[in-house]
Amino acid sequence: MQDEFRLSCVVADYLARALPTRALFSHFPAGEKRSEATGARLKRMGMQRGWPDYLVILDGKTFGIELKAGKGKLSDVQLAVADAFVANGAPWVCARSTQEVEAFLIDQGVQLRARISA
Repeated sequence: MQDEFRLSCVVADYLARALPTRALFSHFPAGEKRSEATGARLKRMGMQRGWPDYLVILDGKTFGIELKAGKGKLSDVQLAVADAFVANGAPWVCARSTQEVEAFLIDQGVQLRARISA
C-alpha cells in the first residue's frame, strides 16, 4: 500500500511531466505536523483547513486535487471545501492513484503532454 507522501511525490512528478508547459501547479502543504506556534502563525496569515493537496491553474481554470492513500477518508472540512470549489466552477477530485489524477485531467479536457503507460 502506498502512503500519502509517496503518492504525493509520484503525482508531483507526473504533473511536472504531463501538464501543458503553460500550466502552474503546486502542492498545498497544510497537512504536515507543526508546532503549535507555527500552526498559529500560519492560521494568522490566512491558511485555511481543508484545501486540496494540489492546485493546478490552466487556461483560466483552477483545479483541486486531493490525494488519499489506502482507506483514508475526507474530513468534513475537506468535503465542504470540495463543495465550494465545485460551486465556484473549479473542478475538484479526490484521487488514490496517479491514474485517477490522469483520468480527472482528461475528463476536464486537459491536453496532456505525457500519459501513464498501460
